[in-house]
Amino acid sequence: MKCWKLALLCVLLYASTAVAGLQQDIDAAVRRSGLGSGNVGVSVVKLDDKPRVVAGHNADSPMLPASNMKLVTTAATLHYLGPDFRFRTLLVEREVNGRREVGVIGDGDPTIGDSELLAQFGWTTTTTLDQWARILEPGGDIGALLVDDSVFDQEYMHPRWGQRDQVRPYGAQVGGLNLNANCVDFYVQPRGNGQRVGYRLSPPTGYASITNRCVKGSKNAVILDRILGTNRITLAGQTNARREQGPLRITIDNPTAFFGVVLRERIEAAGIAVDGTPMQDRALREDLINGIGGWRHIGGLETKLSVVLARVNKSSENLYAEALVKRIGHHVTGESGSWDNGNAAIASYLAALGFQDGEDFVLSDGSGLSRGNRVTPRLLTACIADAFGRFGTTFVNSLAVAGKDGTISRRFGRHPDMVGKVFAKSGYISGVYTLSGVVHTDAGWYAFSILVNNARGGAAPKTLHETIVAAIESNAR
Repeated sequence: MKCWKLALLCVLLYASTAVAGLQQDIDAAVRRSGLGSGNVGVSVVKLDDKPRVVAGHNADSPMLPASNMKLVTTAATLHYLGPDFRFRTLLVEREVNGRREVGVIGDGDPTIGDSELLAQFGWTTTTTLDQWARILEPGGDIGALLVDDSVFDQEYMHPRWGQRDQVRPYGAQVGGLNLNANCVDFYVQPRGNGQRVGYRLSPPTGYASITNRCVKGSKNAVILDRILGTNRITLAGQTNARREQGPLRITIDNPTAFFGVVLRERIEAAGIAVDGTPMQDRALREDLINGIGGWRHIGGLETKLSVVLARVNKSSENLYAEALVKRIGHHVTGESGSWDNGNAAIASYLAALGFQDGEDFVLSDGSGLSRGNRVTPRLLTACIADAFGRFGTTFVNSLAVAGKDGTISRRFGRHPDMVGKVFAKSGYISGVYTLSGVVHTDAGWYAFSILVNNARGGAAPKTLHETIVAAIESNAR
């Protein structure tokens, strides 16, 4: 009996020494960073059957999370929608007095026509729409084309995002129907020096009005701009490229109208006439559900949630995260998804984990672009622990892998032994550098969150991130 007790005591002392060593290493790293103790928040949790906090620094201080906010969003999404959820966009048709009508019912899917995502499969921005046109071809001309985006509200732009953000791809509008991440891709075609360049668009569309002032010159300084509230886009500056340059992305205004116009263009390109402009009909979904109006389902698109989660966490796509917030809101309330009802549902999820709205967190958006978000490092590790414990592989596979892929594919160069062991989400907005996720050690899995606010540059915060994660691995017991 005495031997057994002595052995247990040795194990406990060994473990407590490891915990103490990790805490000391974190404290020392924060001091050496020169970032200021109050500007750094850290939480580390051992992911046993019962997750336990093993180290921290200002772990209960609400801080700006930047894109680490996406971890809250994806954990809440898995909680509400489940790992087997699929976005289902429906193509429907009916006949009214001998007149053929076609409709598309959106489900908030952010992947449709996303050229960056689909390139790996050999698809283009219009592949899905062209497939739909082939489905429609046998039926002949179309008397009316309807689009229903009622799964979400019509507040396409988040009210806390800056004006200049709104023309950049990371600030794209969010709709119940989305196409190419609600952007137009420009491919610039240089000509002779001083001459105006040519260009092509993806999708090829007349939705936007383009003014071209860009010329071939000595610099790579192409400028894309859009007058907010319109689809008047200016291509300016100069390019020194010798061959076609692109894609260069810029956002569009009103994603539902964009979707409808490009769909009509693709249908007409297939030789099917469409009468009139696409019309928005936000009652179409309910009519189909209730069997009203003679609509029948003839096609569409299904997208696995895992595909969307990977674009959120590996690639840090803001549009995708915001679509998840609104889709949660629709799922929970049955109403059009919005930032208000989506955030309310996420707040309820966080409350169930033991965190208090206004004290431990403030929710503004789902991507972290808004500077109105506040979360504690302990809250982030709790979300990670919950998603890891309940949805394991689905959650971990959505994260970027150190030295391998996603936004941390070039991180941890000073710690090559950590390559392939760290699965995380990085984050940046002005003055804010964050890294949260999980690390796999010989002693098991650990969740971590490292938030740095009020930083003047990225070198010191990133060094701190990687030093602390490496310390977790070296102290793991």
